[in-house]
Amino acid sequence: TSSDNDLISRNSNTAGQSSLTVSFYYYDNNVDNGDNVMLQFWNGTAYIDIFELGITSPDDTWHFYTVTLNNSGGDAHYFRSDFKLKIEGSSIDFGENFAVDDMKVEVD
Repeated sequence: TSSDNDLISRNSNTAGQSSLTVSFYYYDNNVDNGDNVMLQFWNGTAYIDIFELGITSPDDTWHFYTVTLNNSGGDAHYFRSDFKLKIEGSSIDFGENFAVDDMKVEVD
């Protein structure tokens, strides 16, 4: 519904790991670029935009997304005891739908 706009994971302990991979499928039904459906990671103080979802063509089909981060440089702050991710969809309009399935977080 228009009031259901965030999907937030439970905390995961990624501290001390060397890599972090997040993968999932998402379904876009009429979501456009202006809707700002974002994959975000928690850095300890705020959620940081990682990738904009919902702008992938074609509509009305499942798309696969994966990202791998390494525990170094600018990505090191995601390797923490309270890592979590969020899919933010607060700008999705009436008649637009977005779904996520088979989300997996792997650390190595």
